[in-house]
Amino acid sequence: MKNMQLSKTEKADEKIYESLANEDERRLSKRLCLIGTFRSPTFSGRILNSLLKVFKKMELELAASERFLYGYQPKFELSRFAKKLLKRPESGFYRLWAAPLEDLPPGVDKGAFWAFPGFDTSFADLTAIKKLRKADFVFLTSDAQAQICVQNGIKPSKIHVFHNLPVDRKIFKNNLPQPAGYEKEKGVFRFIISAHPLKRKGVELVLESYLKEFKNTEKVELVIKLPRMPRAKKDLRFEIEDFAQKIGALNRMFAKVTVINEVLSDEEYGRLLSSADAYIAGNIKFNSGINAFEAAACGLPVIAPSNITDFVPFEEGDFLSVETEKFKFEPGELYINSPKSYGKAMNKEALQAAMRKAFAESTQVRKIGLKAQRNLKKLKPATWGEMAEIIASRVYRKLLFQSLLEKK
Repeated sequence: MKNMQLSKTEKADEKIYESLANEDERRLSKRLCLIGTFRSPTFSGRILNSLLKVFKKMELELAASERFLYGYQPKFELSRFAKKLLKRPESGFYRLWAAPLEDLPPGVDKGAFWAFPGFDTSFADLTAIKKLRKADFVFLTSDAQAQICVQNGIKPSKIHVFHNLPVDRKIFKNNLPQPAGYEKEKGVFRFIISAHPLKRKGVELVLESYLKEFKNTEKVELVIKLPRMPRAKKDLRFEIEDFAQKIGALNRMFAKVTVINEVLSDEEYGRLLSSADAYIAGNIKFNSGINAFEAAACGLPVIAPSNITDFVPFEEGDFLSVETEKFKFEPGELYINSPKSYGKAMNKEALQAAMRKAFAESTQVRKIGLKAQRNLKKLKPATWGEMAEIIASRVYRKLLFQSLLEKK
């Protein structure tokens, strides 16, 4: 075994592994700890809860640790297994963080730091990206993200790109029962946008464009799905300002707007999406495009900025593309202590035109959504199980390597 050739990565692993001082640490070295905001219907929560469910079936040694980041929702529904793990102390050699890039730590005290960050590629925070240099491995969702990481010093050997974010197709699909309490009126065309009340999500842009384009006499509705309203008393610069007042000012003189500001179960949210006729991805900054994936899985035509293809692998003609223009975020408007930065916002007139087309040509536009649904089904990883197997295979390879070291 002394003649076994080791790669640079394996040599680094050997150094870390041999530093484990006792048998208890050796036992923990087989454990994968998932870290992030589990109680959240967004990027972090979707990935962590979906992977946890599959890892359990694979009988992988597991731990979990909650982080109370912006998207944390105390009423979000968790599985019994997730609740059980989250009650235990954080432990495990492999620490897999899934979170927006700005929320990732600069590293971990012990063991291997694996990162699954969400971040926008159009105007990325390079200072935050450089934190990934300390990660032992990085999982990404697009080649555009990988290119930026490599340009900023992250070694290609440390990167794995998933070119598709899986969707639970038992929950997100066509023709589901109407959501209780939010049934759509017969003959009404329903647009929907689902987001946190953040400036970078573009909710205000979508609302303004909708109200300008449609009259109250038209059979149309905009559903704005928020987990909660902005925290007015906290005066967070990165949240939408005066949103409650703006919504409160709407009346019968305007086209219909329905605001849902509560946490829904995944099943309830799936039914809400399925009840709609078009989804609007208003994002000025994307983390992953997970909401657009779920909308497309329901067969909805997606109205989105042209750069969404950096995150969601739509083929040409798979979505209603809206031209963009540069958008400036002042310091603190993107997230806490964020520097001045830029994004790509949909042009208002172009967005209005896309919404009008979806409404006026609903039969033809519906075919766009169904085409995207078919095409995304073909992509890999097709399921959370396939993604979990890829991540777990890295753990198994490391464990095999450790057993070889023990025999030396």
